[in-house]
Amino acid sequence: MLNNDNDKKPIIGIIGGNGRFGFWFKSFFESEGIKTMVADKKTELKPEELAAKSDIIIISVPVLNSIDVIRKVRNFVRPGALLCDFTSIKTLTIKEMLKANQRCGVLGIHPLFGPLVPNLKNQTIVFFPARKNQWIDYLNKLFKNSGAIVVYTNPKEHDKQMAIIQAFTHFINIIFARTVQSKNLKLENIYTTPVFRLQSILAGRIFGANAELYADIEMENPYFLKVLDDFLKEANKFVHYVKRKNRKSFVDDFNKTAYF
Repeated sequence: MLNNDNDKKPIIGIIGGNGRFGFWFKSFFESEGIKTMVADKKTELKPEELAAKSDIIIISVPVLNSIDVIRKVRNFVRPGALLCDFTSIKTLTIKEMLKANQRCGVLGIHPLFGPLVPNLKNQTIVFFPARKNQWIDYLNKLFKNSGAIVVYTNPKEHDKQMAIIQAFTHFINIIFARTVQSKNLKLENIYTTPVFRLQSILAGRIFGANAELYADIEMENPYFLKVLDDFLKEANKFVHYVKRKNRKSFVDDFNKTAYF
């Protein structure tokens, strides 16, 4: 029987709960005294069974897999329960989650941090309430009481922002590292500058994570291709300046951007 009192603790089920991010939240919920179940590739508990037993169902799988998982479990979500996802691209997943039982809630969640943070203090979590439900307020209060900053927005605006903040930033770092690799040059520490070392740290952080995750971020965000086109135009413009030693245009554009 589902809990109907917000003072009571829900049963939370995480699909993909043995992954790094799912496991982080499993540990967090359990530290709060919340019963948390996991369905993953090697668990006896199947996603459909988890969905049928949970008050809050969280899908924590790669973007490409999330749609298939949502379609698989959405008809097992009980009235009064809350269906959520952790994916970083929201327009696709929320559309699919809204096809679930009309009497269940739907909430997109995007934690803007990785599984290496020790706790939720000062970490931002974005909420996308698509269908009202009592457990949305419960999660909001739970996260805020743990020090998180909960921000509400809509899927379209989020994905446009992530095309720059996430996809574009990661793309730049990936290309930076690929270019350094292509030179096949052993870089001596006595020559590296603070800026180069900082850039290398940023790139190294990405390459220490899952390649499939970054492939999804770059390829599945519907707004990133336009950002990429704009980037290539700007890059080609500055390539032109450098090749022709067009110092005036270089300096003018540099100063305009510095002012911005």
